[in-house]
Amino acid sequence: MDRQQRALWVDKMLAEMDLARPTTYSLPSGRNSAWRVAPASVLLSPEQTEAIYGLGNVLRSFYSAADKLYYLGLSEPKYTFVPEYLDKGKPARLVAVSRHVRFKGVLPLIVRPDLLWTEGGFVATEFDSVPGGLGILAGMESLYCSLGDNVPNSTDAFAQAVKALHKSGIFAIVVSDECAGYRDEMSYLASELNKRGVKAHCLRPEQIEIRPDGLFYAEHRISTIYRFFELFDIDNVPNGWEMIEAATRGLVKMTPPPKAYLEEKLWFALIHHPVLKQYWEQSMGVKDFSRLRSLVPLTHVLDPRPVPPHAVIAGLYVREQAVNSYLELTNLPRGERSYVLKPSGFSPLAWGSRGVILGRELTTRAWGQQLERALASFEEQPFVLQQYYPSSTESQEFYDFTSGKLQVFTGKSRYCPYFFNIAKAVISGGMLVTTCPVDKPLIHGMTDAVMVPAILDPLGMQAQRS
Repeated sequence: MDRQQRALWVDKMLAEMDLARPTTYSLPSGRNSAWRVAPASVLLSPEQTEAIYGLGNVLRSFYSAADKLYYLGLSEPKYTFVPEYLDKGKPARLVAVSRHVRFKGVLPLIVRPDLLWTEGGFVATEFDSVPGGLGILAGMESLYCSLGDNVPNSTDAFAQAVKALHKSGIFAIVVSDECAGYRDEMSYLASELNKRGVKAHCLRPEQIEIRPDGLFYAEHRISTIYRFFELFDIDNVPNGWEMIEAATRGLVKMTPPPKAYLEEKLWFALIHHPVLKQYWEQSMGVKDFSRLRSLVPLTHVLDPRPVPPHAVIAGLYVREQAVNSYLELTNLPRGERSYVLKPSGFSPLAWGSRGVILGRELTTRAWGQQLERALASFEEQPFVLQQYYPSSTESQEFYDFTSGKLQVFTGKSRYCPYFFNIAKAVISGGMLVTTCPVDKPLIHGMTDAVMVPAILDPLGMQAQRS
C-alpha cells in the first residue's frame, strides 16, 4: 500500500472494530473516525525516548509516596494540610471510603501522564489514573503493526497487568453513562482480554447484580471491577455505592481504588511545596523526585486565606517581585499571563480539558473574574494555578477526505504513555500521540486532531541503558 491507501485502510478498519468513536459533529463523506487518520505512526526522537524511559517507575514511586503522605497527614501535625486540601469539597461518605483500611497502600492499575514536548523537554499537565484512550491506542497499534510499524503492544501489557491482579471469575470493566463515549473502546479491550485467557466483560453499572455474598453478572461471580466511572459522579451511577461497599468488604477487588484524593491535580502543587521536599526525597529517593519535579510545572493551590504580611507565596512572582496574595495576578496583562486555571479533580469539569482556562486566551477583565471565581470556590471546589509552557510545533501528515489527498499541517502534540502497575513492578505500554492545529488553544481529541501510536527510538533507549 502507498501512504494514502494506508491511511484509508486504517480509517476503514477502525470503524469495523467499533473504535472510530462516532461524533455528534458532521464528518466529510467517507470518513469514519472522529479524528484525522495518519498514514504512519509517530517516531519519537532519541531525546523524547530517553525522557520517557523508566518514567513508569518514577510515577509508581510517586503514587506510593503520595498515598503514604495522605495517611501521614491524618496523624502528624506537620502534614495535616495535605489531607485538608485533598478532601476539600468531597462528601464525608466518600472521604470515609477513601480512608478505608481495605484500600490502604492500593495503587491504580493504570497511570497515564499527559505530556507536552517543550523547549525544555517534556512537561506534564496531568497524571490520570482513570484514563481513556487505551482501547483506541491498542486497536491502532494492531493496525499499524500489521502495516509494518514497530509499535509497542499495549494490549499484551494490559493483559499481563490484569492477570497479576485478577485470578478467577469475571473481570468487569464497568463504564458509567457519564463516560459512555468510551464504552466501545472498553468493549474492545474486554474482547482482547478474553482472547488472552481472561473472562472479561464491559458492563453498564445496572447490569451488575448485587447480592449479600458478592457481585454477579449472568450468574457468574465478578472478582474484579475496573472502575471506569468518576467518583464525583458516584451518586448518579446505578449500583455505584453498592459496588464500593462490596469492595470495602473484600467481596470484590476494585481498580483504581475509590480513593478520591489520589485523583487530584492538587498533587502537582504538593510536589513543589517547600515543606514537603524532604519527605518526597526520603520517600522516593533524591534522583526519582528530582526527575518528577522537573516534569511537573510549578503549581499553586488557589487558597484565598490571608498570608501574614511578612510571608510570601512560595515560587510566585509578578515582574520579579514576590507576592503574598493571588489577587495580585488579577490585572496582569495578557503577555504576562503564562498561567492555566484548572479545577483540581472532584468535578465534571476536571477531565477532557473541560474546565481548563488558559490565561493568555482571556481579556484582562475576564481573567480577573475567572481568578476571583476560582478563589471563591475554594471550600467547595478547589482550583489550581499552573505555570503554562507552550508546546513545540511539528508537522503532521493525515488523509484529508475533503480534498481526497494526503495533507500536512503544523501542530502541537500531547504525548500519553500508559503504564501498568503489577505487584512491585511496572509494565510499559504504548503511547498515544494527539496532534492539534496550532490555532487550537488546548490539545485534546477533536475532529481536527490526528491521533496515532508512537514508536520509541532505539537510540534513546540505548542512551538510558548505557
